[in-house]
Amino acid sequence: MFQSLPGPAKALIRRFYFMLFRGSPAPDRLLYAIDEPRGQRPLRAIRGRCVLRGWAVLKDRVDPPRVRIKVNRALYPVRVMARADVREAFHRSPPYAEACGFELALQLNRGAHLIRVEVELHPGVWRPLSTTLFLSLGLRQPLPQRVDYAAWTDLAAAWRPLERREFEAHLPLMTARPRFEVFVEAARGGDSEATRASLAAQIYPDLEIHDLAEGETPPPARDGTGYRMFLRAGDRLAEDALYAFADRINADPALDVLHGDEDLIDADGVGREPFFKPDWSPTYLAAANYLGRAAAFSNRLGYAGPADRLRLVRAVGPDGARVASIPRVLLHRPADDAEGLLADAGRVATETSPPPAAGVAQPRVLLVVRGRGSGRPPPPTDYPLVEIVREVRPSAKTVAPAPPAPWLDGLADRHDVLVFVDEDLTDASPAWIEALVAPLADGAVAAVGPVLVDRATGMRHVGLTNDDGEPAPIRVETAGVAPLVPRNVLGVSRACLATRVDDFIAVGGFVDGLGPDLEGLDYCLKLARRGRLIAHTPGAELSMARWRAPRPEAVTWHQQTWPESCARDPYYREDALTTRPATHRVAMKLSNP
Repeated sequence: MFQSLPGPAKALIRRFYFMLFRGSPAPDRLLYAIDEPRGQRPLRAIRGRCVLRGWAVLKDRVDPPRVRIKVNRALYPVRVMARADVREAFHRSPPYAEACGFELALQLNRGAHLIRVEVELHPGVWRPLSTTLFLSLGLRQPLPQRVDYAAWTDLAAAWRPLERREFEAHLPLMTARPRFEVFVEAARGGDSEATRASLAAQIYPDLEIHDLAEGETPPPARDGTGYRMFLRAGDRLAEDALYAFADRINADPALDVLHGDEDLIDADGVGREPFFKPDWSPTYLAAANYLGRAAAFSNRLGYAGPADRLRLVRAVGPDGARVASIPRVLLHRPADDAEGLLADAGRVATETSPPPAAGVAQPRVLLVVRGRGSGRPPPPTDYPLVEIVREVRPSAKTVAPAPPAPWLDGLADRHDVLVFVDEDLTDASPAWIEALVAPLADGAVAAVGPVLVDRATGMRHVGLTNDDGEPAPIRVETAGVAPLVPRNVLGVSRACLATRVDDFIAVGGFVDGLGPDLEGLDYCLKLARRGRLIAHTPGAELSMARWRAPRPEAVTWHQQTWPESCARDPYYREDALTTRPATHRVAMKLSNP
């Protein structure tokens, strides 16, 4: 039909086609369109899964260019698709190849995502298209909209048939097919048949099952490209567990560790006590095996089980670039393994710091008490090596780097650690400084914060999150297994913060005018940019009169200064029970400058 039209009609159709599909202007040698999603139409995502489709051609080449998609900082190869409509629209001018379409199915975590499509103009030279997609998945809901775990699992069950069809359709499109070795250790009273039944029901089929006697060590790996999992008899792997791991490995074949969430399941199949895990957290892993059994390890690591976790920390490093967290419950432990789940989460740890090891000198602490000059004494402490100095808190609301403190030159060189505390914090155990200082013995940890209890509401804050671009305290949830060991958080409040003197000087200290939470978060992000870790410890607990939200202008400054961390907080999972109906639509902004 297109060939029978007169020349002017063909030209008009081509012009309309590019106007409709946002093609690039005529002087550009690159022509393209983003077909899905398009315009301001909301994008429907199935539990974070969405599809991008489009096409791209170069005017001076018959063969279509290669296309890749960048999601935040990760690069994804795309599936090539036939587009006869595009070839027909460009009939004889020149006869472009038909396979100029591309498609990518993405499984996105909650949070804000920046998506760019890139085209290879020349070998190794990639150009981003002018169309940029901003997707915001799972924005935080108000507290009254949170649901209990039973309702959350009911919603997940309602999604499962639709998800299975989506995932099975994606299997033939995977460019990498990793092989999983699943080692099932015998356990007293464990139902090995239930474990094998869950493995037989896996959507992703490329796996081998090996039985181990209780306490037996698995043999060395034969396939250096494969992955290993370590289960116990009675564990039930969710049907999409191996698919979720394989899907993430397709996005990044360099991943060495993948892990998901876990819960307990009773005889009736009802889940309870969920353990929602953060991303890669070396401080947490050194204290407890929080990765648990819903984890897959690359054979490149030579990982032999939980006894190797400190070697795993050294092999992977502090930044966690080769670690992926799957924010889904992928493993159901039998109800009689409750103590094991609590132990892996760190709940058996005491809330007080252990005494220092013999022969290890305690660091010298400079306690900086900040306030309005009221003279109120700081929380009492029995720490032996501490010197107290007072600092008047600035009242200006202008955001600017803090001027050098008068005590910095005269006192800092005589101390190892700075502990900042607001003078209105009270009700601390005498061992609070010791608990704050203890995690700094790990050379990778650069700042530590306590539990802050809001006396007005009773809320317990265990660090700071930047999730969805909304800086706020991480609140201890009533549902799920809450760890009681030092673990990584994105930041801690300046209201109470311990850090090394040399780290404080290296990053230039605080920025005034943001309020205690954002001042602490900004400081911690500067440390994280240098590859350092931030830890929260439950061994120190202080009480505050009332938590106050940051000023809007301070939040705006923070979002403009730290846009990447606003897109995704890797450590915040305590609000995982926030949910929404199956018809939830994703907020999307499409920018096409």
